[in-house]
Amino acid sequence: MALALQARFEGLYTHGMAGIKKVEVATYLNLDPEREAVLMGFAIGSLGDKSKLDEALQERESPSARRPLASIWNP
Repeated sequence: MALALQARFEGLYTHGMAGIKKVEVATYLNLDPEREAVLMGFAIGSLGDKSKLDEALQERESPSARRPLASIWNP
């Protein structure tokens, strides 16, 4: 949550991802399986041009019904 909020403060966006390859990520990061584990994954970056998406995906790209962050947080 803190990382997602900081990303928005910096003008970036985050998107949680399901189905990540937790074991492969842990191996790549050389994590100690006795002490560390991969629990989740997400992408972070700037918004792309939705016109470059397939038409079916373009229809899904719309703002969520959530309240704007500015309505609850004013740094």
